[in-house]
Amino acid sequence: MTQDEYNAAQSAGKVSRLEDIGIEGDPAAPEPVADQDHPAYSLENFLPILVNLITPRKPLTSAPTFTPKTLVDSLQFVDDGANRWLYLYMNGAWRSAPLSVTSVSQLIAGTGISISPPGGTGAVTVSSTVSMEAGTTYFLLPANTNTDTVGSVIFPFVPKMVIGTARYNSSNAWAWGIYVNGAGGTGENIAALPGSASGPISQTSSSFLGLATGTPGTYVRNLSVSGGTISFHYGNSGTADVDVEFWAVG
Repeated sequence: MTQDEYNAAQSAGKVSRLEDIGIEGDPAAPEPVADQDHPAYSLENFLPILVNLITPRKPLTSAPTFTPKTLVDSLQFVDDGANRWLYLYMNGAWRSAPLSVTSVSQLIAGTGISISPPGGTGAVTVSSTVSMEAGTTYFLLPANTNTDTVGSVIFPFVPKMVIGTARYNSSNAWAWGIYVNGAGGTGENIAALPGSASGPISQTSSSFLGLATGTPGTYVRNLSVSGGTISFHYGNSGTADVDVEFWAVG
């Protein structure tokens, strides 16, 4: 029964019992007795409240902003045509919970991720187990190194990527290269720095840093990584030392 139906039934004198609005009452219940401290109430005093409680509530189309004055008004449904929410008025503000959104039941950790508790349920803390380290080292290619020579540098971590630069002490000849550990093949690429007096020169298909041709020329190439050690081949048939710097990220 809606409020309008109740009003019409009351005007017609058809509402005097709970059964009239679909609520089973207790036929043996005594009639209320009034006294000065406890005035008697008739069924009519409570019928509007009961009707409001048993009548389905029509949803709003947007979030409520009014201040409710009754407990019934403190409960609202919202349906904007796409999503649905339950709104409750508590502590002076409306609180909502989605009714049509699938919630996450469990988190599963992938590579480099840890979660606590391990089951991934409840209040879950997500942490990264992957750390990044970086470092740099400097060395020289001695002048008149006229044979292919093996050298190495050591970092306190396993390098994943190495960026190298090389420069003649006596000129503005620069080159730089990038090496990616585990990239397949040699993993080496060379390029010129902007403003270089001479660009990089590829001694072979695996040159990391190439500065000059010759026998053997000036270069750093054939990089390989084992633990924190970077091994490489180099030569410098020039008459000046060459400054080389490696930046490594692991």
